[in-house]
This record gives sequence, C-alpha cells and structure tokens, in this order.
Amino acid sequence: MLVFWDAEVSETTHQVLDLGAVKGKSTFHSPSLPDFMAFIRDAQFLVAHNLFAHDLRYIRADLDREGLRPALIDTLYLSPLLFPGKPSHRLSKDDKPDSTLLSLLASFESLNPHLYLSDLVQFLRESSLEDDLTGPDEKGSITVCTLHKAKGREFDQAFLVLSRRPADDADRRALYVGLTRARHEVRIFQHENAMDAVFPELERQTDPCHYPSYPQTVLSLGFRDVFLSGFSARTDLVASCHSGAPLTLHFPFLLRADGVRLLCLSKSAQDRVRELTNKSYVFTRGYVRAIVAWQGAEDEKESWMVLPTLVFRRPSPD
Repeated sequence: MLVFWDAEVSETTHQVLDLGAVKGKSTFHSPSLPDFMAFIRDAQFLVAHNLFAHDLRYIRADLDREGLRPALIDTLYLSPLLFPGKPSHRLSKDDKPDSTLLSLLASFESLNPHLYLSDLVQFLRESSLEDDLTGPDEKGSITVCTLHKAKGREFDQAFLVLSRRPADDADRRALYVGLTRARHEVRIFQHENAMDAVFPELERQTDPCHYPSYPQTVLSLGFRDVFLSGFSARTDLVASCHSGAPLTLHFPFLLRADGVRLLCLSKSAQDRVRELTNKSYVFTRGYVRAIVAWQGAEDEKESWMVLPTLVFRRPSPD
C-alpha cells in the first residue's frame, strides 16, 4: 500500500498546519499527527516530494513512537529522470538536486536504455560522491574518479595519483585501466619511488617545492565510526535532530547544542581524532550529516541514528 502525502508548515512557528494524504481511494486532511499515524498504519511506502529535507522531520518522532517503518520514497530525486528539461521546480522547498546528483543520474541514463528503479538503486549503491565530480560544462571540465570508475572512458590527458606500487593482479589491472584512458598524455604522480620498479624507463621530474598540509580537514563518519548500540536508547533524542544540526566534541562523545550526549565515537574514529590532534589540528565544529534507520541483529525494531561530520583546523604559525 502506497500513501502519497504532503505537510504544510508555518514558516514562522514551524508548526504543522495541515497533513494531506491519499491512500487508494481514501484521502486525509488534518493537522492531527495521531490521526495521520492511524491513516498510514498499513502503508508499506510513504511517498512525498522533498521528503528527506522537509516533510520527514515533522513526523519522524511519531513514526518511531508508533513503531511504524514504511519504506520512504522521495520523488525529488526522481525528478531529473522524469523531467530532464526541468529537474527542479518550486516544490523543492528546502533542497534541490545538486550537480553531482544530476551527473550520476545522467551517467545512469546513458548506460541503461531501459530505466528500472531496481537498476537505479544498484547503480547508486555502487557509486560514491567522489567517483564523479565533474565541472558544469563538458568542455574544459575536470573529472575526478577512481580507476574502477574510469573504465570505458577517454580523456585528452590523464593524471594518476599513486601512493604505492601494485600489490597483486587486481592492482595491475586497475593501473592498466588508468594508463589507457588518455588520448595524448599520461602523468603519474607517485609517492617517493613507489612506481620505479614498474616503470624504470619513464622520464622523471622531481618537484622541488614544499607543499604544506591543508590547514583544514573534514571527517565524514559512517556506520563503523560510531557505537551503533547506543542509539537504541536515544531514539527520541535523534528524532529531535535534523540534518545540519550543530554538534560539539566532548571526546569521545558528540553532544547536541544543548549539551545532551548524542553518540559515542568508535575506537577507530577515536584513533583518527587522536591522530589529528597529535598533528596540532583543533576541532572547530561538527554537524549532523544524515539521520538514517539502523537495526541490530538482536534488536526487535529499527532505531534512528546519526552520521556526523567533524571539521578540524590547524592554527596558522605566527
């Protein structure tokens, strides 16, 4: 059962003014969240436009309180496929698809003559943001991608950044892919002498310049970087958060702006933070990057969890 719905919210008080929904031949119109929960109780899918950036935040706590876990579909991210001439429109509210998303969808469309949702889901699962960062114009743009994602593509020039020599046949095949992407010129940037044994005959140039480390570094933490078990007891706290909400670091915990403890960093994430502090980096700010559902093997139901981003900066020497 699919439920199509929308939330009308006051721009000044951020209170829900009306909830409208359609389920089969039934319709719903009321600002009452309990009545809305009763209306969607048997829904397998909740469908809305700009769901993740706007509407979901107003019903997330009630969904969790009622134990409802319908699959969520945000039609905002299908707009570029349905309306390629005008992927964004006035209903976008708080968010619009960015150029990276549009680029990914264009790549998917070029590789799949028949558009199926299951194929799109698999394509997005195998992609990551850094795989395809391309400028707005095809001419003169710079494409940044992994060796794997470069397969089947051609460029006038290719620049390979390699930190180590190939360890096995898979590494050598990936290196071959990178070397054969260029029409005219390939330049390899290597760490010290990592590739000398592989390419002893290549012309070499040593850059005498010293490039200091970038003063700012960002940690975008994932599932392995936080203690997942701690979220089951903090579902209501997480439900009251939103993407972009500020976080403070009280090592090894992250706190909300009001000082309430929200999550604990895993041992590996703690080690990464210690490594940065040992290099004189200082924590400057943190924020909620995403709120997602997670269910442990022994948990009876899903819990909301936070994926945070931490920003560190090294003070300039006097």
